[in-house]
Amino acid sequence: MSKRIWLGVVALSSAVLLSACGSQNATSQSTSQSTTSKPAQNPTKTKGTLANKTASSTKSTKTTGAMADVKLPQVAWDNQKQVALDRFMDNWGRSFSPAQVYDNFYPATKATSNYMGYKFPDDFSQNNIAVNNQHVSANVSPTGADKYDYNVVAIYSDYLTLQSRDVAHLYFMTLHHGQPVVLVTEQNEGMPDHLLHFTPTANQELINGFAKLVKEPSQPIHKQPELTYQGTKLDYRQIGVMAYKYANPDATPLVKYLGTNPLASLDVVNGKLHIGTRETEKAIEYSYDQHSVHLTWPDSGKTATVSVADLVKATYHTAAQQTDVNTTAQTMPLS
Repeated sequence: MSKRIWLGVVALSSAVLLSACGSQNATSQSTSQSTTSKPAQNPTKTKGTLANKTASSTKSTKTTGAMADVKLPQVAWDNQKQVALDRFMDNWGRSFSPAQVYDNFYPATKATSNYMGYKFPDDFSQNNIAVNNQHVSANVSPTGADKYDYNVVAIYSDYLTLQSRDVAHLYFMTLHHGQPVVLVTEQNEGMPDHLLHFTPTANQELINGFAKLVKEPSQPIHKQPELTYQGTKLDYRQIGVMAYKYANPDATPLVKYLGTNPLASLDVVNGKLHIGTRETEKAIEYSYDQHSVHLTWPDSGKTATVSVADLVKATYHTAAQQTDVNTTAQTMPLS
């Protein structure tokens, strides 16, 4: 082989070798670039996952905290103010000489609740009330809601304890377009227009005492702690009504069984909260903490404990249940 041919072979081999090395380097670089680009996709994917988790967490928080929007409605009049008014009327009657007794005709309806043959609140159906010689609409409104010209929250009279020589009085404690007005009548005989005529009382002590109760916040009669569940606060009245419903599922609506029932009561017996009617087998005693409500049936001695979550689920979950519980809690008789 000539020297020229040998040199050509060497040159050709070198070219092939260099070409192969270049191809390998290009492949290596391409592989390296591909490997480097893959992690760049992961942050985007991870970010999307975290965003989804955050949205899910936010949604869950909103659902969990939904109870925070449920509050005991603010009303002009409730059962706690009524107890305070009963006490005021008792003290006011005692301030006279001789002392006078003012029986509560409403909401503490009695079989003997009559004034000169009139029986209130039943006789409101006769539409027979006049104020300052003007025929007006008047009827009971347990929370003072503005439904009539005069919304009656309580009725008192000294007629049942009247001495023969005394003048009888009938008082309507009312809200007139949201303002407290105490109406009084001494009428003792029928009128040609067949109406029972009232005028606003001139007794300043009575005016001021009633107005103060209307305008100031309701104060608990029984000093019991509030229970907080998922952001909403429940007082001893709401818990008692819910406990009664849990123990007596057939008590529907609660406002009928307890709220407008003069024979119902929520009180303290032997140091224990007690709620019920004259159906003693359905009455319960109850106590509670932030996690559980403890029930006792005094008639049978039976006991039960229910978690606050289960109590809410059974009795305070829907809007209709919440309205029924809250209305009953604010209107049922307390003592």
